Amino acid sequence: MDNLKKKKKSKKKKRIIIGIIVVLIVILFINRVNKKDEGPTISTQVIEKRDIAQSIGATGTITTDESKNVTSLLVNYKITDVKVKEGDHINVGDVICTFDTSSLKTTVANLNKSINVTNATTNIGINSAQRSLNDAIATKDDSKNSLLDSIHALEAKIGELQTQQADLEKKVAEASKGAQAAQSASAAYEAAKAEYEAAKLNAANKWIADQFAELGVQYTTANVPETVYLEDANVTAKKAAMDAAQKAVASVPDVSNIQVELATVKTTINQLMEQRGALISQLEGIDSNRQTNSSIAALQDQVTTSQLQGSISTDSLRQQVTEYNKMLAETNLKSTVSGTITSLNVKKDDMYTGGVILTIDGEDEYIIEAQIDEYDIPDVKVGMRVLIKTDATRDEELEGTVIYTAPSATSAASAYGSVATTSTAGNATYKVKIAVKSKNDRLRLGMSAKLSIIENEKKDVLTVPYDALLQKEDGSYYIEVLQDGSETEKREIAVTKGIEGAYYVEVISDEVKEGMKVVLPEVDKLDSIESLIEAMGAAGGIE
Repeated sequence: MDNLKKKKKSKKKKRIIIGIIVVLIVILFINRVNKKDEGPTISTQVIEKRDIAQSIGATGTITTDESKNVTSLLVNYKITDVKVKEGDHINVGDVICTFDTSSLKTTVANLNKSINVTNATTNIGINSAQRSLNDAIATKDDSKNSLLDSIHALEAKIGELQTQQADLEKKVAEASKGAQAAQSASAAYEAAKAEYEAAKLNAANKWIADQFAELGVQYTTANVPETVYLEDANVTAKKAAMDAAQKAVASVPDVSNIQVELATVKTTINQLMEQRGALISQLEGIDSNRQTNSSIAALQDQVTTSQLQGSISTDSLRQQVTEYNKMLAETNLKSTVSGTITSLNVKKDDMYTGGVILTIDGEDEYIIEAQIDEYDIPDVKVGMRVLIKTDATRDEELEGTVIYTAPSATSAASAYGSVATTSTAGNATYKVKIAVKSKNDRLRLGMSAKLSIIENEKKDVLTVPYDALLQKEDGSYYIEVLQDGSETEKREIAVTKGIEGAYYVEVISDEVKEGMKVVLPEVDKLDSIESLIEAMGAAGGIE
């Protein structure tokens, strides 16, 4: 009965197909008649500048090289809840499971208290040792400062005396140069003094003679009144000359007195220098005093020891707290990658004893695995740019980069099943991996992707449809373009073929200009039953 129904359906289907073919034949006949009536037509396309790329086409499957096994530090702690299940898609930061860490929190709190107490005790010891050290250094510094003050005072006094010494030495030098002048001044003074005494004696004798003549009294020079001398012009003149000579003598420095003063200054300077040297020796003795330095060094060691002991006392405690805090951070265990959970090994109320909690196939770094035909694989190099399209991402074109090419041939099958490739039956294929650089939330593991591996690309070049590029028997290329202003007259332009794209090809010639109309070759469409059937999609339905 079933076979009979199948035969009836098959006959009915054939009748429909035969009817379609008859209709197509009629359409074909009408089309050919219309072509005869219309006359010849020329199809053209405007020559434009385009960005064009030469590429190798392929298809592949989205996968990843990243697979993460999730574990936890919370060994021997109870799992209070599991937030995910096998097959779930998980994002970075999503909680996987939770643990009971109340006892661990108490332990950390107690350790922090111990650290605080130890730090306080250590600080007391360090501060005490530091005070003793500071006092010892201050005592030493006070002694040094006192000596330095005395040394500076001596140096100031020595400086003053040295200035005085220089002045005296200058005076001695000047006085030594004027010794002859001093002798002359003394001789002049003595001569003036003798003349003055002679004038006085002459004046006295005259007065005595006058008195004897008038009074008959005999006087001596001792009885002569002073007024006699003062009233005598000659005596007065001689006295003035003597006084002047005496002043001249007085104006000449006394070298002997200056030399005595200079010697005194030099002696004083030497004494002060000796005192200064003694003070410097005392100062150096303070710096080099073994006992003082040993005491200060011992106090410094005490400060350092207190610091080290405090550090050692708390380091182990801090290390424990650090490790425990790392464990507490996993109370709510979170995923560090995005992906799909492929296995889950724990459940609620389990006591976690270590090992893998779950496995995630990551999606942070998608790659595409494809099989490339042996004809194309030599042209595929690591680092090549790849354009990617998927059904899920619609018309968006994603960017990728070739990151691996297999050194040896593989089968066309992959871990995700049969993969469509550009290979033909019997040809070897090679695995290629492409890193997906563009981010898109619609991508998923296992999706199919169409690839264009860019071999070469140019920007803003003159292009024509591939079919418009014609080739002569000698292998040279040319295109046909319409004459300016004509719809039917054509002319040839010799060109050099550039890079080929999927539909357009670059043409290189000084004669080719943007905006020209390139002639497309005539293609008879729908001129056979076979082509009509193929266009209608009916050929696959004939049994």
